[in-house]
This record gives sequence, C-alpha cells and structure tokens, in this order.
Amino acid sequence: MAVLGASIQFIPWMKRPGRLIAIAASLAVILLVFSGNVDPAAVDRLTSDENTRSGMWKAGLQLFFQSPVVGHGWLSSSGRGTANLHNVYLQILAETGIVGGVLFLLGVFAIARLIRRLAPKIQPVDRPIYYLALGLVVALMVHGMVESALILGSTVNTMLFGFALGLFHNMFSQAMLLHRRQPESRLHRFSPIGVPSR
Repeated sequence: MAVLGASIQFIPWMKRPGRLIAIAASLAVILLVFSGNVDPAAVDRLTSDENTRSGMWKAGLQLFFQSPVVGHGWLSSSGRGTANLHNVYLQILAETGIVGGVLFLLGVFAIARLIRRLAPKIQPVDRPIYYLALGLVVALMVHGMVESALILGSTVNTMLFGFALGLFHNMFSQAMLLHRRQPESRLHRFSPIGVPSR
C-alpha cells in the first residue's frame, strides 16, 4: 500500500516513470534487509503464506448470501463495536447488499471519471498535487482488499480518502474556472454559419 501510493507520487518528477519499478524494488530490498533487526514475532506475518483473513472473508460471504439484496445493515461485534470483515468491498456487500454494492460502484466510477477528466486539464504547478491525491486514492483502494478501515472510520484512512477527493474536486474546479476565463481562439469565435457564437 505505502510503496504503491508513494511511487505514484514520483511520476511528475521523473522523465521515465518506468524507473518507478526499480525504486519500488529497491525500497522492498531495504525493508527486507532492515527487517532482520526487528523482533521476529513482528515480521512473522510478512514472511508467512498463511491467509489470516480467510475466516472473516468466509463469514462475510455467508452474511452476504443470507441477505444479498439489501444486506444486514451495520454489522456489530456483540453490540459494542463494528465487526470488521477485513475487506472493504465485502463489508459493503454484507452490510448493504447488491443495492449498496451498485451505489458504491457508481461512486467509484464517478471518482475514476473525475480523475480521468482532470488529467489533461491540470496546470503543471498542480501535477504533484494531482499525483499525491492519486497515490492516496489508489493506496487506500488497494488496502481495502485486506482491511475495512476505509469505511469504518477507525483509522486515518477515511480522512485521507476524503482529503484526496477534496484535492481532486478543488483542482477540477480551478481548471474549469481557468478554462472559462481564457479568451476563445479565433477558430472557435464564430459559429459555422458566420454568426458570432456570443
């Protein structure tokens, strides 16, 4: 999550973004070398091929299939706290069913559309901010495959996701404002029949 999100942010400063692979690989090697100085119990999960979340994912799928259309609503742990299914997408399906899943998917498509529409419009000075926001969104969506923190609000993930979307929206608003203020070119000043378009 961290390496991917950080690597995306280097794109505006690199002439050849393909070098990001080498940077990411170097970071992975450095992390591996220094992990030898850490207590072995702290890195056991990194070297283990055991899926420690499979039990929660199976439980989440069972909950989804019990009420696939509208879900179960907020899942709680003994009524005291939120039940974490360790997958944001499965959490949404179990709690809100296909209806919530479709609404979430529409939201994801809207975000992707905003990012795609913004890419050619941003000013060079805003490119680092664009890639910061993109790195945050991608990292948090990837993290969502193994954790539900994005929608549970139990970590800083929810705030960072909203912060990234706010950056995108602000850049898009500025780009649209700048576009409206620029004078029209001579080619587009008149309509095809010779009548001024204003």
